[in-house]
Amino acid sequence: MIYMLSVQSAFNCKSEDNMQVKVVEGLFVPNAFTPNGDGLNDRWNIPYMDIGLNADVKVFNRWGQVVYHVLGTTVSWDGELNDIPQPSGTYVYVITFKDHSLEIKGIITLIR
Repeated sequence: MIYMLSVQSAFNCKSEDNMQVKVVEGLFVPNAFTPNGDGLNDRWNIPYMDIGLNADVKVFNRWGQVVYHVLGTTVSWDGELNDIPQPSGTYVYVITFKDHSLEIKGIITLIR
C-alpha cells in the first residue's frame, strides 16, 4: 500500500512524500536453520521484524545460557557465540516488545 503524505506550514510552505507500507499478519519465526555455509538457511532471521518495535530477542541453550541477544535491531543469528559454532540441538527463544504487551516464546533447531 502506498500513502502520499503532504504537510503545509502556517507560512504556506508545502512538502509531499510517498511512503510504502507493507502489512503482515502476525510474526513468522522460523523454527530451524542450518549454518553450514551452503547459502541456504545459514542464519536464523525473523523476517518483517520492524526495528521500531524495539524487540528484545534472546536465544538460550539447554543450560539456560544466552547464546544470542539483540535489542531493537535486525534478528540474524549465525549459530555462533563469541565466534564459536554452537552445537546442533534445540534452543529456546524469547521475544519481548518494548511495551511488554506481548512475549513470544518458542524453540528453534540448529542443524549442522
